Amino acid sequence: AIVFYAGDTPVGSVNVCFSCGDILVWPDFEPGPDWNDDSKAGVRRRDKLMKQKLSGYKQAFPRWEKLFRDTLGLPLEPPPDLTADDFLSLMAVDKKVQDGRLRLILLRGLGQGVIADDVDPVRLRETLEARR
Repeated sequence: AIVFYAGDTPVGSVNVCFSCGDILVWPDFEPGPDWNDDSKAGVRRRDKLMKQKLSGYKQAFPRWEKLFRDTLGLPLEPPPDLTADDFLSLMAVDKKVQDGRLRLILLRGLGQGVIADDVDPVRLRETLEARR
């Protein structure tokens, strides 16, 4: 993530997922799709918007990857010896932990991040173990 500040106040951020290519921007600079509109017109609008976003991602993603990996020297993958327990230990001290509860930013759809604090710990561990 890249966070932009005005003095000590965060005013925007860009988060890039190198696994799926999604780019989350805060604050939103365009309204997202209405995920509750299941009409044919609503589905067509969502499909059109997603196709436009994916087209933009295909152009921008290689540049983001190059910036993070080559220019900033940041890894795009976790170290291969990092275990599920290692991940969980690191996640336990993340800034999103509140009152001892891990909160995750999950994607409901492209560009649709949600904050979840009810993630099943067994499923989280299984997911981390499957990642290896």
